[in-house]
Amino acid sequence: MQYAYFDGYSGLVLQWLDTEAFSYPELPDASFLLEVTPEQVEAGKDGVWFVVNGQLERE
Repeated sequence: MQYAYFDGYSGLVLQWLDTEAFSYPELPDASFLLEVTPEQVEAGKDGVWFVVNGQLERE
């Protein structure tokens, strides 16, 4: 699965996580993770992104 890890206050995406490609010793709390598609992760490499009402939005 792939996730956007975001700040709970501002919604700013802090990191893109790919649990299929990488092993993480500990994931952030689920309330700060939004499941995303591979296409969204690729798009996320460009620009600043936020999670707003459960949706990704580009700045």
